[in-house]
Amino acid sequence: MCCMYKWKFLLETNVDARSIRNHLNKETNKTSRNKIHILDYLAYTTSQDGNIEHALSLTEEMLTTERKDDMITNNKQNLKLFPTVSRTKNYKINNARLDGYFEEREIYEKLCQHNGTQLSQKSQAKLFRRYRPCIY
Repeated sequence: MCCMYKWKFLLETNVDARSIRNHLNKETNKTSRNKIHILDYLAYTTSQDGNIEHALSLTEEMLTTERKDDMITNNKQNLKLFPTVSRTKNYKINNARLDGYFEEREIYEKLCQHNGTQLSQKSQAKLFRRYRPCIY
């Protein structure tokens, strides 16, 4: 199982998978298998985030790339069943975001990347970057 499935931070995983997808779209030497894996990660994280329609469209895009994959076909069937199951079980989609998360993250990113900030050596030694994207 890939590390993206094990992460607790689905939002960061979703951002990583999107950046990887954009990077892959810009490449000249494209491989369909890599694109399917990236789309699978994106579909998984968006479905876990509560956006079933977008996950279904990503699964459709996977099917246009490779039609004969049973995993993709099963994912599509499961995603189509999800709204009916959620209606019968009174399942509520939890797509809540922390209000101050992005502002606080931008501040920490600036500090970690040393953009416009001057810290003492002692303070700099205490800072570290917890979030590491897959592509540098």
